[in-house]
Amino acid sequence: MPSERRQKPRVRFEDSVQVRCVVSSKSGHIFEVQGDTTHAQACDLCETGLRLRVKGALDLQTILKVNFEVKKKPVDVYARVVWATPEHCGLRFLVLDKECGKYIRDYVASSGN
Repeated sequence: MPSERRQKPRVRFEDSVQVRCVVSSKSGHIFEVQGDTTHAQACDLCETGLRLRVKGALDLQTILKVNFEVKKKPVDVYARVVWATPEHCGLRFLVLDKECGKYIRDYVASSGN
């Protein structure tokens, strides 16, 4: 995993997530979900992003729609691939509503560091 300076604590989060590719609309203001849902394995989580285990490197800047559960509460988020290797990729959340953000913050806080 590339070295980076984290602004938020990251905690272990090993769960299955659903991922779909997204493209910007012609206006650039709306995300359009395309293609089939793929399942990936999450490795860790923080308030601003998620690390996934993948097969084959994803293109940087790719936008994904990601769905997962945190303590049985659904999280639905758009995220951008900010780093990638053939085995892992790092996602930064782009669009995350307040309720989902709270689920993630609560999970990170309760998981300790």
